[in-house]
Amino acid sequence: PDDPAALTDAAVQRAGAAGSELRRRYPLPDHLVRATALGNALAAAEDSAGRAYGLDAVAAWPRLYPALGEQARLVVDDLRDRMDASARMAVTMAATTLASAVLLLRTGWWLLLVLLPVVVAATSYHGAVQGARAYGEAVHAAFDLHRFDMLAMLRVVRPLRHDKELETNGQLSDLWRQGVPLRADFAYTDADPSDPNAGPQP
Repeated sequence: PDDPAALTDAAVQRAGAAGSELRRRYPLPDHLVRATALGNALAAAEDSAGRAYGLDAVAAWPRLYPALGEQARLVVDDLRDRMDASARMAVTMAATTLASAVLLLRTGWWLLLVLLPVVVAATSYHGAVQGARAYGEAVHAAFDLHRFDMLAMLRVVRPLRHDKELETNGQLSDLWRQGVPLRADFAYTDADPSDPNAGPQP
């Protein structure tokens, strides 16, 4: 409706859910949009994971992954492997479709057999896209739960406020992505990351 006051809570919730689904399907910047649904799902995860904390997901992931707990790493690896397997099956069946079409082109009704690999390819590709979204959610969760473990392994002072976290992570992301040197006042800690009693630094 033209009048914002006429919007109901249900309509606002539906709009929010639709926006959230779009962000899972497509990256926010136009230049990151890909030609395929699978590419867009992966680009959306790369674009949004860690953003709320000032981290560039692509640059930070190689540092975050070693900091994941065993269970989190198993979940991430399993979802990635499932996505990869579905994508490989889709590509294999697409190639099989083309080869079968060439071989069966002059065989009359036998050409209908080409539909079998087509169905398998389409089903596998759909599974790969869904797998990419699930993998993206796991990557988001990894940033949510283990970003401070990464900072501990880097011996970086854990920020106590969100604005300080954005500042710290922004500097690290600039360093990893573009080689921008850290500021001279960037704070480190000598706390042992394996010590469960090592808390945030002042």
